[in-house]
Amino acid sequence: MAESTEPEMNLSATLVQLPPYNPVNPRSWFIQLEAIFAARRVVRQDSKYASVVQALPPSMVEEVEDILLNTPEQLPYTWLKEAILKRTGRSDEDLIRDLFSNVTLGDRTPSQILRLMKSRRGNNSMAEPILRGLWMDRLPQNITQVLALVPVETPLEKVADSADKTYSQAHQRIHQVESDPGHRSRRLEDELTQLRAELRELKLSLRQRQRSPTPHTRNRSRTRSPSQGRRNLPGTCWYHQSFGDRARKYQPSCNYNKAQGNE
Repeated sequence: MAESTEPEMNLSATLVQLPPYNPVNPRSWFIQLEAIFAARRVVRQDSKYASVVQALPPSMVEEVEDILLNTPEQLPYTWLKEAILKRTGRSDEDLIRDLFSNVTLGDRTPSQILRLMKSRRGNNSMAEPILRGLWMDRLPQNITQVLALVPVETPLEKVADSADKTYSQAHQRIHQVESDPGHRSRRLEDELTQLRAELRELKLSLRQRQRSPTPHTRNRSRTRSPSQGRRNLPGTCWYHQSFGDRARKYQPSCNYNKAQGNE
């Protein structure tokens, strides 16, 4: 009797408390399990199998019900693991869709979101330039502008470190503004003060221009037209009346010289 119950006691004793099943990324969940099994020195297939079945949610139990009802005698844990990954694994198209739409920066740093995307990618191969482009699409514009100056051959991990530094500096500036509520109002007040000074200077300049005569006006005031210099001498022709001694033409009946003598 004791011999028949001993395997069950050993199996029960090796049941391990596992983290909740991860329906988004079952592969990463199994990576955790393998690490826990190694740390607890759980090597028996039936012990691993029982621990996984215990941790599966009802929806996943229904998905692999055929295996649970007909547990393989050889490598039960391996069979169960492969079935779960195969039936719940995501296609490359789903992975790319997640990288584009489901992954956002949020409160993560650029390097954290890169690691998340690599985790979501799993064992699916993807060229680093493609991953780099998808990753940069998730970053703010001020960070991508800085990263655009980084040489293309720079390893992606080092690019992520540079992005983290830029991200940290930007957050520090935002924190300084948020921690000083009067900062923005003071800046606006300074800008208004400068604008008022410029308006005063403009008004003063316009007043000075209105008060001082223009060069055209000054020239007109100083230049006298020929008609203004005319002399009203009786019996003289128009040429002498307009130009006096400088007249080069005259009429024969002009008495300019006589009129001059009479003056």
